[in-house]
Amino acid sequence: MQRKTILAICALAFLTISAACAGPVLDDILNYMFKDQTVPMKGPQNLWIVDRSFALTKDEPVGQTFMTGPETAQVVRIWACLIANEDWNVGEGAEMVLWDSPAKKTPLGRYTIWYEFRGYHFSHTDWEVKTRVQPNTAYYFEISYVGSGDGKLGRIGVMNGTDNYKSGQGYLAGKETDFDLCFQIHSKRAENRIANLKKAFARFDLDRPELAEVKQAVQKEDFDTAITKTVSYFEARTKPWAVINQKDTPGYGPAYDTKMADLAMQNYFMSGEMGEGYAGPDLNWRADVSFDEQGRKIAGNYELNRSGPRTVLGGAYIKTSNEKYAKKLNDMFIDWFLDNPPPPESNIGGQPWDPVWSSLNTGIRLGQAYYAYSQIHKSPNFTLDCRMGYIFSMADHAETLVMVGAAAGGNWAFTQNGSLMTFAVNFPEFKNSKLWFDTATERISNGLKKDYMPDGVEGESAPGYQRMAYKPVAHIYELLKERGVKSPFGDELKDLLERHAEYFMYMAMPNGGNPFLGDWGGDKARPLIKEDAERFNRQDMLYVATGGQEGAKPQELSKLYPYTGIVTMRSDWGDAGRPYEDGRYLMLHGLHYGAHGHADVNSINVYAYGRELLGDPGSHIYGSPEHTYLTSAVSHNLMTIDGGNQDRGCKTDFRNWSTTPIADYLSSFTQAYKSGGYNREAFYIRSNGDPGAKEYWIVRDTAEGEGNHSLEQRWHFVLDSGATVNKSDLVAKTAFADKGNLAILQVDPSRLQVEETTADTWHPRGTSNKPAQKMPLVIYKTNTTLPAAIDTALVPFEGAQPIPAQLKTLEKSADGLDSAFKMTQGKVEDLFVFQKTAGAKTLASEKVSFNGERLFVRKIGGKLRSALLINGTSLEIGGKQIVKTEKPLLWVAIMIDGKEVKAYTSSEEPSLSVPANGKKVSINNMNVGELVNPPIEVAPRYLKKKK
Repeated sequence: MQRKTILAICALAFLTISAACAGPVLDDILNYMFKDQTVPMKGPQNLWIVDRSFALTKDEPVGQTFMTGPETAQVVRIWACLIANEDWNVGEGAEMVLWDSPAKKTPLGRYTIWYEFRGYHFSHTDWEVKTRVQPNTAYYFEISYVGSGDGKLGRIGVMNGTDNYKSGQGYLAGKETDFDLCFQIHSKRAENRIANLKKAFARFDLDRPELAEVKQAVQKEDFDTAITKTVSYFEARTKPWAVINQKDTPGYGPAYDTKMADLAMQNYFMSGEMGEGYAGPDLNWRADVSFDEQGRKIAGNYELNRSGPRTVLGGAYIKTSNEKYAKKLNDMFIDWFLDNPPPPESNIGGQPWDPVWSSLNTGIRLGQAYYAYSQIHKSPNFTLDCRMGYIFSMADHAETLVMVGAAAGGNWAFTQNGSLMTFAVNFPEFKNSKLWFDTATERISNGLKKDYMPDGVEGESAPGYQRMAYKPVAHIYELLKERGVKSPFGDELKDLLERHAEYFMYMAMPNGGNPFLGDWGGDKARPLIKEDAERFNRQDMLYVATGGQEGAKPQELSKLYPYTGIVTMRSDWGDAGRPYEDGRYLMLHGLHYGAHGHADVNSINVYAYGRELLGDPGSHIYGSPEHTYLTSAVSHNLMTIDGGNQDRGCKTDFRNWSTTPIADYLSSFTQAYKSGGYNREAFYIRSNGDPGAKEYWIVRDTAEGEGNHSLEQRWHFVLDSGATVNKSDLVAKTAFADKGNLAILQVDPSRLQVEETTADTWHPRGTSNKPAQKMPLVIYKTNTTLPAAIDTALVPFEGAQPIPAQLKTLEKSADGLDSAFKMTQGKVEDLFVFQKTAGAKTLASEKVSFNGERLFVRKIGGKLRSALLINGTSLEIGGKQIVKTEKPLLWVAIMIDGKEVKAYTSSEEPSLSVPANGKKVSINNMNVGELVNPPIEVAPRYLKKKK
């Protein structure tokens, strides 16, 4: 208790004393660095235009003269295009010296970038020379090799010709040459404390009554008082949003693990998503911080500019009361403010690739607002200048989003504009808060129209990124409702969000997790679905969120999202006499690649009896070779042609879809491969209460095209599944001791070869800083003439029990396109017939005749139970007509249930005849044609065809 009292007294004493000392650091912050001199760069992207590059060597330093601008008083840093590569090794550095002239009589500033810190985003290599200069004056900088290596490192980017920068000249080995370097000078003006503070305080609406004392001090140019009064006001305010969380009081937790905070004290950070690395002694906020031996990036720096060490240090201070963490965080904030002036003031950064001021990173920080401020507000080491700089910085963030955020889409747009709108509503003290609100409102309104598809899902592919887009929109909805604020999209927002929330409900696997899809999946869905249930008062969402313990089950079982390209096939909602988590589930991704999507059209994930069984290896650090590989087609559960990757601009279609109590059927096509089109069909055969019958999937992979090619069907089994292949019949199966297992059976194994290998994964997301884990991978291959097909059965079973089904081939063609086979489970016999083209077909051994393209027939003890006819007109079994229609239907299914025959059709057809021998007949017209092949023009951003 005594120690806490002393700390409180020190904090009060600090705030009292610091009023007299306020200014020097804040003055430097508000004297914003600005872009002074530069060579031409690519428009709004601000990327180097490099005509050629050459190695920087010990014998040939490169240099450039330049002329300072009329307001330049200090050159703070110089960017030049230095491309790190394998030539740059330990003990080698690139030194820049700023000289008075090419004669190099007087050095003005010097900075060396060593091997450990050699990587900068898009080669915007940063030398912090920090020296006073004169305006409108010529200077010369030179980049030289230093160190003890082979005398060669990296590559310097230059512009051919000497007119790219008309006020200067490029040099090579001390002599004028035929190029200008690619460079940019960042400078500061002469200090003008009063002018800068007047401009800063002009951001506030000083006519507001609560800022009367601040206004009075500003009018008197008593800025020490104005700063103290402003900080005191912000820290005391509670409405409409409190800057200070009263729970943020430092405690004493000797058991708290300070490992991460202690690393942050040394400028070392770790992020499961972005990797880990050292941010350098000078905390370079734009540097890529970790590389492998080949010079490839293995850690990015985005996290450093989002939460990064800030949350780590603030959390450690709250848990331990150790002032070193608060002081480090204070110093980091000041360093960040000085190094990263806001783009509206500096014209530096703000492009989508910019790790500091990209609209997403800016929006994330603005969304956190004064969170870190609150964490260390009790500390006497949180200086008054830093507090005031932080308050101003949030306004800088809002202004920056107005400037750079217009073009963003997807989760970027909703995250940043949600933050901008929230900040505007919460902080009306800023003069431009209405502008911020109106800007956010317009952009959100446009985003809702542009990014949400007709089936109600936002245009990302990865479930985690869809949630990232959904969350700020949901927050906006609740904020507007709570504050009674009107907006042009207020009326439609609830319906749109509710439809998106339904998607999350249907997407969730029975164990409450999301399947991996694109760059982000594998997270826990139930807690968020429960929030959705409360938000919309939805009993079906509550049911899914609680695993069937509360609420009411959803109306639909299997679900198609025809614009998003997601299909889920599901056995039950825990209402089939088994635990909810024992359901069987398949997710197929087709049609639409989407933002954060992979080359994975027609890939599937499978879950059964308590666990996921076929999974996706996921993603890695963006920009890394591992991530590139994980996004390619070969990293997914699909078929490739000649091992090729998928073309994201290709034509895609859902050709057919049905869901009935008998079976689900999907046909999904993509023109993804150079060698030919790829169509995947999936039958989900339901048990439907039939004694002894278990659910399973039949998958047909068809390669369309011509000529001889290699087909590779890949199946990634989940970690620790112990999956193996029986080399005699090529059956692959998992080996879990309990709960769910999966067997993969090939209809025609004699024409296939098999490879057992592994795939690297970093599951769950956020473990990219750890060694790769190995997923079992089974690849079935064949070399054949196209078109050709591979038929496969995916059979889930439980524990160590035998595979519950046997597969028998009846007929087959060499290319697999014409195929007939049976799956048998005791007395349950399931017949499948695939034809290359729709037409008449008779199987005498089965006493079956039909006219169509695909057929499924189930018999129990020799008696007809159910059937599904695809793209056909007739079916006869045992000489009796079962289905007859003049016009081909996408599908028609029948089920004999006691004294009733139930028929399900893809659309209404007057000529349909279903003879029932005196039994009652009911026909259910599903009208699913509108779900197949959605019009391209409805969602051009996502479904456009390649020209």
